[in-house]
Formats: sequence, structure tokens, C-alpha cells
Amino acid sequence: MQRSEEEYKARVLAHLENGQLVVLENTPIGLIKVVKSDRVWKLLQLQIIPEQQGNGIATTLVTNLLSEARCASIPVVLTVLKNNPAKRLYEQLGLSITGEQEFVYEMQAG
Repeated sequence: MQRSEEEYKARVLAHLENGQLVVLENTPIGLIKVVKSDRVWKLLQLQIIPEQQGNGIATTLVTNLLSEARCASIPVVLTVLKNNPAKRLYEQLGLSITGEQEFVYEMQAG
């Protein structure tokens, strides 16, 4: 599924008020966006620059999010592209597939 540059920019800018830069040694290395409500927290986006992937940063971010959500007794949901290697990470951290669309899996923890 190829996306246009405009679609990519729109996705990055959507819910930007819910985003946080991921910074390592004063250098931005990624972005995480979570929309929180009283009933559910939705992980909308998690991106780490390629040079920092595989260093446990995404694992730490998702683990912290899940821990905070557990303390609040609120489930965390997300969608992940079917061919995205992050699906394996999410499963290892306790998220389960709850649904499926053409290109994505719907996942939930809690």
C-alpha cells in the first residue's frame, strides 16, 4: 500500500496536539502520538528513525504506556499494518489482535 506524500503529511499532522517528540541526547529521534479518553487510549503513531531502531526505544515507550494505562484501568488500542514488523513487538508486549481490515490488524491490551 503506497501512500502519497500528501497522505503521509496529513497522517503526521493529524492529532499532533497528542504527539510527543522522542528525544535522545538532545536529538529528536522519533514521535509518539496517543489519544487518551476516559474509556480507551489509542496509540495512533509510533515512529523511530531507522538509525535508532532495534535499540529498545519503542519497547520502552510502549511498555511505559501500557503500564500507565494498566494503573488507570484503561485499555490501549492501536492499528498496525499487516506487514509491519512492529506487530511482533506489540504481541510480545501483550497486545492481542481483536480485528482485521484489508491492510491492518486492530490490537488491544488491557
